[in-house]
Amino acid sequence: MPTRSRSQAGFSLVELMVAMVVTLVVSGAIFGLMSSGQTAFRRTPEITEMQQAVRVAMDVMQRDIATAGVGMGAFFQAFGDNLNGVGPAGPDAVNTDHLEIFGNTGECPDVQTKAGPCPGPDCAYSGGNLNMAVSIPTCYSNDSFVLVGYGDAGAKMGLAHRIHGGTGEKVNFPPGLCNDANFCDINSVANLQCYEPNNTNPPTKIQDCPPEKRPNRMTTVQILRYEIALDDEGIPSLWRSPLGGRSTNDAAYVPAGPGNPDIWQLLARGIEDLQVQYRATGPAGGPLPGWADTPGAVAEPNYATLTRDVRVSLVARTVNERGAATATGPAALRARLTSVSSPRAALNYMGLADPPQWQ
Repeated sequence: MPTRSRSQAGFSLVELMVAMVVTLVVSGAIFGLMSSGQTAFRRTPEITEMQQAVRVAMDVMQRDIATAGVGMGAFFQAFGDNLNGVGPAGPDAVNTDHLEIFGNTGECPDVQTKAGPCPGPDCAYSGGNLNMAVSIPTCYSNDSFVLVGYGDAGAKMGLAHRIHGGTGEKVNFPPGLCNDANFCDINSVANLQCYEPNNTNPPTKIQDCPPEKRPNRMTTVQILRYEIALDDEGIPSLWRSPLGGRSTNDAAYVPAGPGNPDIWQLLARGIEDLQVQYRATGPAGGPLPGWADTPGAVAEPNYATLTRDVRVSLVARTVNERGAATATGPAALRARLTSVSSPRAALNYMGLADPPQWQ
């Protein structure tokens, strides 16, 4: 019978199955590498954008915090109080904070009040008016927030009315014009005419107020506010308002969101949590060991009540070009950035303070 040489023999079934298994294993490994590479390639821009967004947002907030309280007097709280946990819930089911900063842009000069004897036509204060010694520049708008400074570095903020109205250079602070405790501590005759620590026991007559506690200047106030709110695509974002969340100074507060572009500016998309804490000063200007959720009141003449440090934490999540498709739920990648900033004005006042003023 004819015989077949060994070189003409085919694969056995076992050899074929082994080859197929090896091929499948190698193909699966290659496919897995390609899939993970494509996923990483697709998510890298999202991660980069998330990191860039949180860095830019923190940089802007740090610059605003550094200018808090500039030109506004030592004993003035440059941060809004009672704003802890008033926003929507963040990723840890903890309500987000708001941040409110009072400052002076320096674009408008201070205006000096009259310095004559009180009572009299040259008194700094008469009736419901602040009497100015010079013409008020046009950069002061009617019905705007201003700060009134006093001779002993004290200051109060209020909503001034009819700055350029009527005869003479008078600024009116009518009672009831401003009912927002976070903004106004003037807007009444008793609170305007004489500076007393925490508005306690003010004199009822201007002549009973010592000259060093009478108003001596007026300056403009800028109110910055930060909040977390959804954008027009439903993405949590960080918003900034240079108007304190108001369309005009005498208007009601409007929450952040895309429906008010003249009031709120979208600073960074994908920021879903904002937490702010404050640290007061310790003896001789050093920091206290703990952090507080609210800045509290500044008590004159105690420099230890000044806000020395502000700690801000932002949590950002990935957002792709299609909106929230890959940025929702536990699968979203998140980044947290925390920074501590110090208001330059407070540090300057603390450097000038005498030791007896630390209580």
